[in-house]
Amino acid sequence: MGRAVALALGLLWAVSYPLLAIPESGSAQLVWVFTAWLVAIVFAAGTGRDG
Repeated sequence: MGRAVALALGLLWAVSYPLLAIPESGSAQLVWVFTAWLVAIVFAAGTGRDG
């Protein structure tokens, strides 16, 4: 499970960091990052159960 969590968090960070670095619409970015975190956590949990 640790590998799945690390993979999910790594992908999330790689995708969300450029968005956070661009100060355009902060609130929209926060919503997107929050949603991405939820998806990553659910994905990591599901993968952890399988492996």
